[in-house]
Amino acid sequence: MEITPFTRTEKLIVFFACALGWAHDAIGLTLITALAEPIQLSFGVPISALGFVMSAQFIATVPGA
Repeated sequence: MEITPFTRTEKLIVFFACALGWAHDAIGLTLITALAEPIQLSFGVPISALGFVMSAQFIATVPGA
């Protein structure tokens, strides 16, 4: 079986799939960050716990990406 290089179309498909995945991850992180205060207030979570969870989320995105 011979290995052939990717065609231009296949490269574009992979590029757009990666871009879509990256955008989906960024939107999820942005929404959670924007809604953190209302969630914290509605559940009565201390601000220190919210800070810990948000920090852990941002740190975890590096190895998870």
